[in-house]
Amino acid sequence: MDQLLSFLIIGMGIFVWFALVKLKQKPYIVNFSLSAMLLLIVWKTSLMDPLDWLSIGVIVMCGLAFIMQLVMGIRSIQLAKE
Repeated sequence: MDQLLSFLIIGMGIFVWFALVKLKQKPYIVNFSLSAMLLLIVWKTSLMDPLDWLSIGVIVMCGLAFIMQLVMGIRSIQLAKE
């Protein structure tokens, strides 16, 4: 499970890079792929056995960044529809 999450995070990072390079006209794809990658990082960090203060900080910061990217993606979709 741990190795699978690592591969998913790497794959999502590659997709984010591809979206940043090729899909500049659709920023909501970039926002949603970044939010998915942040959610995977939160999930992987929360599965760590001893959660120290650094792990909790990563969970909080990536959780906040996930929410921000999700809101930005929703706003981008609304702007694209107009």
